[in-house]
Amino acid sequence: MRVPFWQIEIESKVDNKLENKDEIKKLVREFSFTNFLQAVQFVNLITPLCEGQNHHPDILLHRYRKLKISLYTHTVNQITEKDHRLAKEINRVWELLDKI
Repeated sequence: MRVPFWQIEIESKVDNKLENKDEIKKLVREFSFTNFLQAVQFVNLITPLCEGQNHHPDILLHRYRKLKISLYTHTVNQITEKDHRLAKEINRVWELLDKI
């Protein structure tokens, strides 16, 4: 299943003790805002969605006004239906903001 505007990114993790290399697929989307405050406010808007679904994305705030959100189910180290569902909800919040 594809969620609009989200890309699949592969992260390689190496376990130095076992010398195993795991590849973890994540749903990733980057958002750009006018300023730092808007970026932080967006995180605050999606936080209740994440809490409500008990599903917590990795969120990187960088270059003072950009957010990179990565979704994958940590317990199984892969993308699941929970990730697709939350990505769609985050898209809806973004679309609502775009109309304001």
